[in-house]
Amino acid sequence: MSEFQITLHFNDNESFIMNLPASSLEDASVKVTQMIQDKHIHQDIKKDSYIKGYNLGMVQCFHVSNR
Repeated sequence: MSEFQITLHFNDNESFIMNLPASSLEDASVKVTQMIQDKHIHQDIKKDSYIKGYNLGMVQCFHVSNR
């Protein structure tokens, strides 16, 4: 299993980069598409205990790349 870098572009012009383990580029794309369809909430936890939630249902487009 490899780790892929996912760049999410939201409809409010904000972007977020996350890492996702997957067996292939296609598998990573399918996983992200499913999270978007499920309106998954991804939580980004910062060092200072700040938590920001990203509603993946608001993603306008995404890019998958090898790390």
